Amino acid sequence: MTVTIKDVAKHAGVSHTTVSWVLHNDKRISKQTCDKVNLSIKALNYIPNLAARRLVKGRSNALAVVTKNVSHAFEQEVFKGIEKAYLKTKLDSFSFYATAGSEERKLHLLNVILQGGEASHVIMLNLKMPADMVADFAKKDIKVILLEEQQPDCHYIKMDNKAGAITATQHLLTLNRQVALICGLTQTKQPGLSAFERIEGYLSAIGQQQPPLIFETDYHFEDGVTAMNWLYQLEPRPKAVFCASGDIVALGIMKRAKELGVSIPQDLAIIGYDGLVYSELTSPSLSTMVQPIEQMGEMAVQICMGLQQKQQKQQKQQKTDDPLQQHVLQPQLVLRGSTDIKPTP
Repeated sequence: MTVTIKDVAKHAGVSHTTVSWVLHNDKRISKQTCDKVNLSIKALNYIPNLAARRLVKGRSNALAVVTKNVSHAFEQEVFKGIEKAYLKTKLDSFSFYATAGSEERKLHLLNVILQGGEASHVIMLNLKMPADMVADFAKKDIKVILLEEQQPDCHYIKMDNKAGAITATQHLLTLNRQVALICGLTQTKQPGLSAFERIEGYLSAIGQQQPPLIFETDYHFEDGVTAMNWLYQLEPRPKAVFCASGDIVALGIMKRAKELGVSIPQDLAIIGYDGLVYSELTSPSLSTMVQPIEQMGEMAVQICMGLQQKQQKQQKQQKTDDPLQQHVLQPQLVLRGSTDIKPTP
Protein backbone atom coordinates (compact mmCIF):
# COMPACT_ATOMS: atom_id res chain seq x y z
CA MET A 1 0.00 0.00 0.00
CA THR A 2 1.27 3.47 -0.91
CA VAL A 3 2.13 5.69 2.05
CA THR A 4 0.84 9.25 1.67
CA ILE A 5 1.78 12.55 3.30
CA LYS A 6 -1.42 12.30 5.33
CA ASP A 7 -0.30 8.94 6.73
CA VAL A 8 2.96 10.57 7.87
CA ALA A 9 1.05 13.47 9.42
CA LYS A 10 -1.22 11.10 11.36
CA HIS A 11 1.73 9.01 12.55
CA ALA A 12 3.62 12.10 13.73
CA GLY A 13 0.57 13.83 15.20
CA VAL A 14 0.89 16.95 13.05
CA SER A 15 -0.90 18.45 10.05
CA HIS A 16 -0.02 17.41 6.50
CA THR A 17 1.02 21.06 5.91
CA THR A 18 3.64 20.71 8.65
CA VAL A 19 4.97 17.55 6.99
CA SER A 20 5.20 19.43 3.69
CA TRP A 21 7.12 22.24 5.38
CA VAL A 22 9.55 19.74 6.89
CA LEU A 23 10.09 18.13 3.49
CA HIS A 24 10.90 21.57 2.06
CA ASN A 25 13.26 22.41 4.93
CA ASP A 26 11.13 25.36 6.04
CA LYS A 27 12.88 27.23 8.85
CA ARG A 28 9.59 27.98 10.61
CA ILE A 29 9.45 24.40 11.89
CA SER A 30 11.20 23.69 15.19
CA LYS A 31 13.93 21.08 15.42
CA GLN A 32 11.76 18.99 17.75
CA THR A 33 8.93 18.87 15.21
CA CYS A 34 11.34 18.18 12.34
CA ASP A 35 12.85 15.26 14.23
CA LYS A 36 9.40 13.85 15.00
CA VAL A 37 8.26 14.09 11.37
CA ASN A 38 11.52 12.63 10.04
CA LEU A 39 11.18 9.66 12.40
CA SER A 40 7.68 9.03 11.04
CA ILE A 41 8.92 9.33 7.45
CA LYS A 42 11.58 6.72 8.22
CA ALA A 43 9.23 4.42 10.13
CA LEU A 44 6.65 4.44 7.32
CA ASN A 45 9.27 4.41 4.54
CA TYR A 46 7.54 7.39 2.96
CA ILE A 47 8.74 8.48 -0.49
CA PRO A 48 7.50 11.89 -1.74
CA ASN A 49 5.58 11.89 -5.01
CA LEU A 50 8.13 13.54 -7.30
CA ALA A 51 5.71 13.83 -10.20
CA ALA A 52 3.25 15.74 -8.02
CA ARG A 53 6.02 17.99 -6.73
CA ARG A 54 7.05 18.78 -10.31
CA LEU A 55 3.45 19.67 -11.19
CA VAL A 56 3.22 22.08 -8.26
CA LYS A 57 6.61 23.78 -8.71
CA GLY A 58 7.09 23.33 -12.44
CA ARG A 59 10.42 21.57 -11.86
CA SER A 60 12.02 18.72 -9.93
CA ASN A 61 13.90 19.17 -6.67
CA ALA A 62 17.00 17.71 -8.30
CA LEU A 63 20.55 18.48 -9.39
CA ALA A 64 21.64 18.33 -13.03
CA VAL A 65 25.33 18.19 -13.96
CA VAL A 66 26.06 19.16 -17.58
CA THR A 67 29.53 18.25 -18.86
CA LYS A 68 31.34 17.47 -22.11
CA ASN A 69 31.95 13.88 -21.07
CA VAL A 70 32.18 11.70 -17.98
CA SER A 71 35.34 9.75 -18.77
CA HIS A 72 38.19 12.19 -18.01
CA ALA A 73 39.93 11.86 -14.65
CA PHE A 74 39.40 15.56 -13.84
CA GLU A 75 35.64 15.30 -14.29
CA GLN A 76 35.50 12.14 -12.19
CA GLU A 77 37.23 13.92 -9.29
CA VAL A 78 34.74 16.80 -9.57
CA PHE A 79 31.87 14.28 -9.54
CA LYS A 80 33.21 12.80 -6.28
CA GLY A 81 32.94 16.20 -4.65
CA ILE A 82 29.47 16.80 -6.07
CA GLU A 83 28.29 13.42 -4.80
CA LYS A 84 29.75 13.99 -1.33
CA ALA A 85 27.95 17.34 -0.96
CA TYR A 86 24.74 16.11 -2.62
CA LEU A 87 24.34 13.33 -0.04
CA LYS A 88 24.13 16.01 2.67
CA THR A 89 21.22 17.78 0.97
CA LYS A 90 17.51 17.06 0.68
CA LEU A 91 17.61 16.99 -3.11
CA ASP A 92 15.72 14.03 -4.55
CA SER A 93 18.29 13.02 -7.17
CA PHE A 94 21.07 14.13 -9.44
CA SER A 95 21.76 13.29 -13.06
CA PHE A 96 24.56 13.69 -15.60
CA TYR A 97 24.05 15.17 -19.05
CA ALA A 98 26.97 14.75 -21.49
CA THR A 99 27.28 16.98 -24.55
CA ALA A 100 30.01 14.84 -26.19
CA GLY A 101 31.61 18.11 -27.30
CA SER A 102 28.57 19.15 -29.38
CA GLU A 103 27.25 22.69 -28.99
CA GLU A 104 23.95 21.63 -30.57
CA ARG A 105 23.58 18.81 -28.06
CA LYS A 106 24.42 21.17 -25.18
CA LEU A 107 21.61 23.53 -26.18
CA HIS A 108 19.23 20.58 -26.56
CA LEU A 109 20.09 19.23 -23.08
CA LEU A 110 19.71 22.65 -21.48
CA ASN A 111 16.28 22.97 -23.08
CA VAL A 112 15.32 19.51 -21.81
CA ILE A 113 16.28 20.54 -18.29
CA LEU A 114 14.57 23.92 -18.56
CA GLN A 115 11.38 23.05 -20.40
CA GLY A 116 11.01 19.60 -18.85
CA GLY A 117 11.51 20.85 -15.30
CA GLU A 118 14.25 18.28 -14.80
CA ALA A 119 16.17 20.12 -12.07
CA SER A 120 16.15 22.89 -9.47
CA HIS A 121 19.95 23.26 -9.61
CA VAL A 122 22.36 23.03 -12.57
CA ILE A 123 26.15 22.68 -12.47
CA MET A 124 27.93 23.20 -15.79
CA LEU A 125 31.46 21.79 -15.97
CA ASN A 126 33.85 23.38 -18.49
CA LEU A 127 30.85 24.82 -20.34
CA LYS A 128 29.19 28.20 -20.69
CA MET A 129 25.48 28.96 -20.83
CA PRO A 130 24.01 31.29 -23.49
CA ALA A 131 23.06 34.65 -21.95
CA ASP A 132 19.39 34.35 -22.96
CA MET A 133 19.16 30.95 -21.29
CA VAL A 134 20.72 32.31 -18.08
CA ALA A 135 17.71 34.64 -17.86
CA ASP A 136 15.28 31.81 -18.67
CA PHE A 137 16.68 29.59 -15.92
CA ALA A 138 16.53 32.48 -13.44
CA LYS A 139 12.84 33.08 -14.24
CA LYS A 140 12.12 29.50 -13.20
CA ASP A 141 14.23 29.85 -10.02
CA ILE A 142 16.70 27.23 -11.27
CA LYS A 143 20.12 27.88 -9.74
CA VAL A 144 23.04 27.68 -12.19
CA ILE A 145 26.74 27.58 -11.36
CA LEU A 146 29.69 27.17 -13.73
CA LEU A 147 32.82 25.17 -12.92
CA GLU A 148 36.11 25.98 -14.68
CA GLU A 149 34.37 28.57 -16.82
CA GLN A 150 33.28 32.13 -16.21
CA GLN A 151 30.86 34.67 -17.57
CA PRO A 152 29.78 37.95 -15.99
CA ASP A 153 26.13 37.04 -15.48
CA CYS A 154 26.71 33.67 -13.72
CA HIS A 155 27.87 32.23 -10.43
CA TYR A 156 31.12 30.33 -10.99
CA ILE A 157 34.09 28.57 -9.41
CA LYS A 158 37.33 28.32 -11.36
CA MET A 159 41.03 27.86 -10.91
CA ASP A 160 43.60 30.59 -11.52
CA ASN A 161 44.97 28.66 -14.49
CA LYS A 162 47.21 31.44 -15.72
CA ALA A 163 48.93 31.77 -12.35
CA GLY A 164 49.34 27.99 -12.15
CA ALA A 165 50.94 27.86 -15.59
CA ILE A 166 53.31 30.70 -14.72
CA THR A 167 54.42 28.95 -11.53
CA ALA A 168 55.04 25.60 -13.24
CA THR A 169 56.89 27.11 -16.22
CA GLN A 170 59.02 29.39 -14.07
CA HIS A 171 60.16 26.43 -11.98
CA LEU A 172 61.22 24.50 -15.06
CA LEU A 173 63.05 27.57 -16.34
CA THR A 174 65.12 27.62 -13.13
CA LEU A 175 66.58 24.30 -14.30
CA ASN A 176 68.12 26.22 -17.22
CA ARG A 177 66.25 24.08 -19.75
CA GLN A 178 64.13 24.83 -22.77
CA VAL A 179 60.49 24.29 -21.76
CA ALA A 180 57.79 22.85 -24.02
CA LEU A 181 54.07 23.06 -23.30
CA ILE A 182 51.53 20.27 -23.74
CA CYS A 183 48.03 21.74 -23.41
CA GLY A 184 44.38 21.03 -24.11
CA LEU A 185 42.73 21.54 -27.48
CA THR A 186 41.69 25.10 -28.35
CA GLN A 187 40.23 24.60 -31.83
CA THR A 188 37.22 22.44 -30.91
CA LYS A 189 33.55 23.47 -30.89
CA GLN A 190 33.62 23.60 -27.09
CA PRO A 191 37.17 24.62 -26.10
CA GLY A 192 37.72 24.90 -22.37
CA LEU A 193 38.74 28.20 -20.80
CA SER A 194 41.55 26.50 -18.86
CA ALA A 195 43.54 25.61 -22.01
CA PHE A 196 43.66 29.24 -23.15
CA GLU A 197 44.58 30.49 -19.68
CA ARG A 198 47.40 27.97 -19.29
CA ILE A 199 48.82 28.87 -22.70
CA GLU A 200 48.69 32.53 -21.66
CA GLY A 201 50.54 31.72 -18.43
CA TYR A 202 53.21 29.69 -20.23
CA LEU A 203 53.83 32.46 -22.77
CA SER A 204 54.00 35.04 -20.00
CA ALA A 205 56.57 32.97 -18.10
CA ILE A 206 58.94 32.28 -21.01
CA GLY A 207 58.71 35.84 -22.30
CA GLN A 208 61.71 36.45 -24.55
CA GLN A 209 63.83 33.70 -22.97
CA GLN A 210 62.97 31.11 -25.62
CA PRO A 211 60.65 30.56 -28.58
CA PRO A 212 57.33 28.91 -27.61
CA LEU A 213 56.98 25.16 -28.15
CA ILE A 214 53.32 24.20 -27.87
CA PHE A 215 51.55 20.94 -28.66
CA GLU A 216 47.77 20.67 -28.23
CA THR A 217 46.17 17.37 -27.36
CA ASP A 218 43.17 15.78 -25.70
CA TYR A 219 43.18 14.60 -22.08
CA HIS A 220 43.73 10.83 -22.33
CA PHE A 221 46.74 8.66 -21.47
CA GLU A 222 47.36 7.79 -25.10
CA ASP A 223 47.50 11.49 -25.94
CA GLY A 224 50.57 11.67 -23.72
CA VAL A 225 52.22 8.99 -25.86
CA THR A 226 51.50 11.09 -28.95
CA ALA A 227 52.88 14.19 -27.23
CA MET A 228 56.11 12.40 -26.33
CA ASN A 229 56.56 11.29 -29.92
CA TRP A 230 56.29 14.97 -30.93
CA LEU A 231 58.82 16.02 -28.29
CA TYR A 232 61.25 13.26 -29.32
CA GLN A 233 61.48 14.38 -32.95
CA LEU A 234 62.21 18.04 -32.16
CA GLU A 235 65.72 19.38 -32.85
CA PRO A 236 67.08 20.47 -30.51
CA ARG A 237 64.97 18.38 -28.17
CA PRO A 238 63.59 20.31 -25.14
CA LYS A 239 64.68 18.95 -21.76
CA ALA A 240 61.65 20.16 -19.80
CA VAL A 241 57.92 19.93 -20.40
CA PHE A 242 54.95 21.47 -18.64
CA CYS A 243 52.03 19.11 -19.23
CA ALA A 244 49.13 21.52 -18.72
CA SER A 245 46.65 19.01 -20.16
CA GLY A 246 46.78 17.02 -16.94
CA ASP A 247 48.49 14.30 -14.93
CA ILE A 248 47.02 11.47 -16.98
CA VAL A 249 48.59 12.87 -20.16
CA ALA A 250 51.85 13.40 -18.26
CA LEU A 251 51.86 9.72 -17.29
CA GLY A 252 51.50 8.83 -20.97
CA ILE A 253 54.53 11.03 -21.72
CA MET A 254 56.54 9.28 -19.00
CA LYS A 255 55.64 5.82 -20.28
CA ARG A 256 56.62 6.64 -23.86
CA ALA A 257 59.81 8.38 -22.67
CA LYS A 258 60.90 5.18 -20.96
CA GLU A 259 60.24 3.19 -24.14
CA LEU A 260 62.37 5.65 -26.11
CA GLY A 261 65.22 5.53 -23.61
CA VAL A 262 64.60 9.09 -22.39
CA SER A 263 65.41 9.28 -18.67
CA ILE A 264 63.21 11.33 -16.34
CA PRO A 265 64.26 13.77 -14.96
CA GLN A 266 67.84 13.59 -16.28
CA ASP A 267 66.87 13.89 -19.95
CA LEU A 268 63.39 15.34 -19.49
CA ALA A 269 61.98 17.13 -16.44
CA ILE A 270 58.18 17.18 -16.32
CA ILE A 271 55.42 18.89 -14.35
CA GLY A 272 51.80 17.78 -14.68
CA TYR A 273 48.53 19.43 -13.72
CA ASP A 274 45.66 18.36 -11.43
CA GLY A 275 47.27 16.56 -8.47
CA LEU A 276 45.56 13.22 -9.06
CA VAL A 277 46.53 10.32 -6.80
CA TYR A 278 48.11 8.54 -9.79
CA SER A 279 50.84 11.18 -9.87
CA GLU A 280 52.31 9.74 -6.67
CA LEU A 281 52.34 6.13 -7.92
CA THR A 282 54.83 6.47 -10.77
CA SER A 283 58.59 6.02 -10.65
CA PRO A 284 59.79 8.69 -10.46
CA SER A 285 56.76 10.33 -8.89
CA LEU A 286 55.25 13.20 -10.88
CA SER A 287 55.65 16.86 -9.92
CA THR A 288 52.32 18.57 -10.48
CA MET A 289 50.16 21.64 -10.02
CA VAL A 290 47.63 20.46 -7.43
CA GLN A 291 44.06 21.67 -7.81
CA PRO A 292 41.35 21.26 -5.14
CA ILE A 293 39.22 19.42 -7.69
CA GLU A 294 36.97 17.49 -5.33
CA GLN A 295 36.53 20.64 -3.24
CA MET A 296 35.32 22.49 -6.34
CA GLY A 297 32.52 19.96 -6.78
CA GLU A 298 31.53 20.23 -3.11
CA MET A 299 31.59 24.02 -3.24
CA ALA A 300 29.33 24.08 -6.29
CA VAL A 301 26.59 22.11 -4.52
CA GLN A 302 27.01 24.11 -1.31
CA ILE A 303 26.66 27.38 -3.21
CA CYS A 304 23.55 26.12 -5.01
CA MET A 305 21.93 25.14 -1.72
CA GLY A 306 23.02 28.38 -0.08
CA LEU A 307 21.44 30.39 -2.88
CA GLN A 308 18.19 28.47 -2.45
CA GLN A 309 18.11 29.08 1.30
CA LYS A 310 18.93 32.76 0.83
CA GLN A 311 16.15 33.12 -1.71
CA GLN A 312 13.63 31.54 0.65
CA LYS A 313 14.69 33.94 3.40
CA GLN A 314 14.51 36.95 1.08
CA GLN A 315 11.04 35.98 -0.10
CA LYS A 316 9.83 36.14 3.50
CA GLN A 317 11.52 39.53 3.94
CA GLN A 318 10.41 40.70 0.47
CA LYS A 319 13.99 41.36 -0.61
CA THR A 320 15.53 40.57 -4.02
CA ASP A 321 19.26 41.14 -3.45
CA ASP A 322 21.23 38.21 -4.93
CA PRO A 323 24.90 39.13 -5.55
CA LEU A 324 26.81 36.78 -7.80
CA GLN A 325 29.18 34.31 -6.17
CA GLN A 326 32.34 34.13 -8.27
CA HIS A 327 35.32 32.28 -6.82
CA VAL A 328 38.86 31.88 -8.18
CA LEU A 329 40.93 29.19 -6.44
CA GLN A 330 44.72 28.93 -6.42
CA PRO A 331 46.63 25.77 -7.49
CA GLN A 332 49.77 24.72 -5.60
CA LEU A 333 53.02 23.37 -7.04
CA VAL A 334 54.08 20.05 -5.51
CA LEU A 335 57.61 18.98 -6.45
CA ARG A 336 58.49 15.29 -6.72
CA GLY A 337 60.94 13.04 -8.52
CA SER A 338 60.14 14.09 -12.09
CA THR A 339 61.88 17.45 -11.51
CA ASP A 340 64.42 16.38 -8.88
CA ILE A 341 67.56 17.47 -10.68
CA LYS A 342 70.11 20.24 -10.33
CA PRO A 343 70.01 23.13 -12.83
CA THR A 344 71.98 22.53 -16.03
CA PRO A 345 75.17 24.67 -16.06
